[in-house]
Amino acid sequence: MPDRERPEGNAGEAAYEDDLSLRLSSDSSTRAVLFSLLILGFNIWDRFIDAAHADTALLWRIATAAAILLVQGLWVLSRRKSYRLYRRLVLIHTVTVPLGMTMAVAVLDQGLLYGLSNFIFLYIWIPSVLPSRRDALTGGVLAGLTILGVVLVRGAGGLAVGNIVTLVGLGTVLAMMTATKFEAALRRAWGQEQIAAREARTDMLTGMVNRRRFEEAAAAEWRRCLRYGREATLIVFDLDRFKQINDEHGHAAGDIVLRQVADACRAEIRDMDMVARIGGEEFAVLLPETPMIAGGRLAERLRLRIMALSIDTRRGLVQPTASFGVAPLLAGATDWQSALDLADAALYRAKDQGRNRVEMAAVAS
Repeated sequence: MPDRERPEGNAGEAAYEDDLSLRLSSDSSTRAVLFSLLILGFNIWDRFIDAAHADTALLWRIATAAAILLVQGLWVLSRRKSYRLYRRLVLIHTVTVPLGMTMAVAVLDQGLLYGLSNFIFLYIWIPSVLPSRRDALTGGVLAGLTILGVVLVRGAGGLAVGNIVTLVGLGTVLAMMTATKFEAALRRAWGQEQIAAREARTDMLTGMVNRRRFEEAAAAEWRRCLRYGREATLIVFDLDRFKQINDEHGHAAGDIVLRQVADACRAEIRDMDMVARIGGEEFAVLLPETPMIAGGRLAERLRLRIMALSIDTRRGLVQPTASFGVAPLLAGATDWQSALDLADAALYRAKDQGRNRVEMAAVAS
């Protein structure tokens, strides 16, 4: 449980895509139904231009709507709603929808000529559900090849083929341009949300997680230890005579001390551990998979590392020290706060016994 929680690289991209899939699919069922009704609604136009073949065209439109709803049902029923799955299902749409729509207009008298304008909806729809220039290009090419294939199989004339090629080319460019705008806006919004979420759980002075985030992690680790019989340790420590440092050297110097103590802690703990600033000069460390004896040894290393700091300020050197309390996370049978109380009690014993020392919690063996 590292205290640096900013997703970077592949992990950040995966987090963005998973979050994106949930955002895009939040109203996807409604959109699928509306799009299906829109496709069926074009049968009114079919009857206007060729009533004799409108019933045959309607069958193709019903098949298209059914395919949309079937693919949407696969998404609704899927347990792991990843962007990869979402992308694959939408790309299935980009084949089935133009196939059904093209067949519907192909059975009409001059339907390929009158029905070409229908496909503009497809190129507006693709980037709205796949806000990625790469995916919009893929979807546009798949849709275009499907439409062109049906047109050629139906033996359409050169005018229809030329119109199809022009429409497919312009539609794909339009889809890519629109998708690029969608993607930029979504990435910007997602990035701002990540920054806000990170700030909500981060102590801005030290860069550590704050008390709220630490309490969430400690509660989760306590439940895990209780369920699986694992060990974890909680350390709390407090900088000695920190008020005196602020009074004698100034609050700016105090801030420097806090930041350097935070850096010292980060250099000592493992990636799976978490260190937090939970008060003014009070810190806490969560050590998963760690018995209390090992936690005590880490606390001693932290004590020595902090004591070795020598911070030059305008009013002289500051050499901070800290007092530590260590307790097993499962010390309390009701919640992790019992362990925090025991660690706090050990910390106060360390203060009473002269400061700059580590005290272990008194727990029943």
